[in-house]
Amino acid sequence: MIGVLLSDPDILLLDEPTNNLDSPVLIWLGNFLARSRAACIVVSYDRYFVEKFRATDTYVFSERKFVRQQSFEAYAAKAEREAKRLINIF
Repeated sequence: MIGVLLSDPDILLLDEPTNNLDSPVLIWLGNFLARSRAACIVVSYDRYFVEKFRATDTYVFSERKFVRQQSFEAYAAKAEREAKRLINIF
């Protein structure tokens, strides 16, 4: 993966890039993607990694469709509010 990243690609498609990486490499990868000029499509369940770099467009797969969000942080806050609302109903 590092070889591809260092080849200065125009676009990156990363599916679970944080799997099996230790902390120093995770930090390096997050910093690298934050500075990269490449368009990045990242599929990840690692919310802390996703929050590390500022995405211009964030899409979350929810209710069997992709939903555009301002950011992953905004999505997480909205999901938390909705969960609390549903708990209060029941």
